Amino acid sequence: MLKLIESMNIKGKKKKPKKAKSMLGGSIIKEIDVMLKKQNGIHWKQSKGFAPSGRHECPRYLGYRLFGFNRESKFSARTYRIFDMGHLIHEKLCGYLDRLGILVETEREFWTVDPPLHGFIDAVILIGGEEVPVEIKSIGEYGFKRVKDLNSPQESHYAQLQFYLWALDLPIGIILYENKNNQMLLDFEVKRDDEFLDRELTLFRNVYALFKNGELHERPFEEDSKECGNCDAKKFCWADSKVGVPFPE
Repeated sequence: MLKLIESMNIKGKKKKPKKAKSMLGGSIIKEIDVMLKKQNGIHWKQSKGFAPSGRHECPRYLGYRLFGFNRESKFSARTYRIFDMGHLIHEKLCGYLDRLGILVETEREFWTVDPPLHGFIDAVILIGGEEVPVEIKSIGEYGFKRVKDLNSPQESHYAQLQFYLWALDLPIGIILYENKNNQMLLDFEVKRDDEFLDRELTLFRNVYALFKNGELHERPFEEDSKECGNCDAKKFCWADSKVGVPFPE
């Protein structure tokens, strides 16, 4: 009887299903990651002007961007997915502005002369007959909570919008945040601050003055610093025989 029960138990056991073989030769996630990381590599990078988001960048790096250098990208696949999510959030929020009937233009390109700034404004809307630039930012829970608690946008985002106001000669702009974790929205109205602009534009003007003279700014950091460690021009910069000079007076 015992043998009969054991025999019945053995026959009654369900076999675990075999994992299906991927048609991609591996997991889909792995293949996506491999595809995204193919964007990495060494590419020639040269700019005709400064990006408004470059305010906090090393002044020597800003100079290299003007002269041109071989830039090495080493982003992870996850970082590229984060970039793509930011683009999707931009498209979504611009779509909302369009449905409200106030959207004038997206990705408005602009150039300035002194100093030469070049950029694209996320959106330009019309309020009370006046154009208003909108900078859209997607941030995580911690950053969102911080700007909400401080009732103030991040300093770098504030500066970026100030440059837009200066470039378009407009008095007011908006920074629109979306929390990437829960899609909560938060906006800040920002008034143009000419004192702030005079001070901040000096950095770009000084870097450009050195560039026109064929010079670079001296290295402001040590080779083993965090700033240099995160810089995609580190190898090029520290192998460069050009020591650099201070900013012109």
